[in-house]
Amino acid sequence: VGTGISSDYNVAIGYSASGYSYGTAVGYGAYGYNSGAAVGYSANGFNFGTAVGVGAYGPDSGAAVGYNASGSSSGAAVGYYASGSNSGAAVGYYASGYNSGAAVGYYAKGVGYGVAVGYQAGYNIDTTADRYNTLIGAYSGYRLTTGIGNILIGYQTGYDPTYSPTTGSYNILIGYNAWTPATTTSNFLNIGGLIFGTNLSTATNT
Repeated sequence: VGTGISSDYNVAIGYSASGYSYGTAVGYGAYGYNSGAAVGYSANGFNFGTAVGVGAYGPDSGAAVGYNASGSSSGAAVGYYASGSNSGAAVGYYASGYNSGAAVGYYAKGVGYGVAVGYQAGYNIDTTADRYNTLIGAYSGYRLTTGIGNILIGYQTGYDPTYSPTTGSYNILIGYNAWTPATTTSNFLNIGGLIFGTNLSTATNT
């Protein structure tokens, strides 16, 4: 038995489903509130959010699709435990997209206007600040923690524990397992282990 409260425009289908203030809820314990939509066991969509899947959570214009997926504050999440918040987007098993970041892949993490595409891309990145990193490839940027503005492209680029940037910033690494001289290296270029540049400037036209 579902319940509809606060207006005549609610939809609630399923045991303990609840639709409030133009909300829609379908499924056991589903909850749709304030023009939100929830479909699935204990799914929760409110404040114009959408949640589809067991335990999916989509508040504040967010969208979540998948088991315990969470899309909040205009974020979008698709996948098992995927998390997209503050206009971030996440697609994949435990993928995380924060603060206008985008993540695609198993445990990929795109944070603070950054992009992470690939298996565990950006896996260790710190999420407390904007990072602006672009990480493409399986394990790309895996060791990065607080480094910002890095561009890492290629399989395991930034994966080596000794020769990958962790706190280093503004590096450009392209190629299979491309590396930096140290974990703190910044403003460094490595293309395929053949072309190198040091002390690269971030200034325009330099």
